[in-house]
Amino acid sequence: MQHRPINSAPKDRFLRLPGVKQATGLSRSTLYELMKLPSDGGGFPRPFKVHRISVWSQDDVQLWIEGRKAMRDVV
Repeated sequence: MQHRPINSAPKDRFLRLPGVKQATGLSRSTLYELMKLPSDGGGFPRPFKVHRISVWSQDDVQLWIEGRKAMRDVV
């Protein structure tokens, strides 16, 4: 059996809605409105289910934030 070093653990985590709200500073209703937009038009990543719980990938949320910052620099 191979052991993986502690520092090589996956960095992506699941975020539940309160964590997404904290990471983005956006309200629940704003997040769900942004999810209706196409992803190439600034739409927010959609959650997926882990058992019956809706979660977001922390990496997806961070990429969305970085994309929004990049859009700010273009305009």
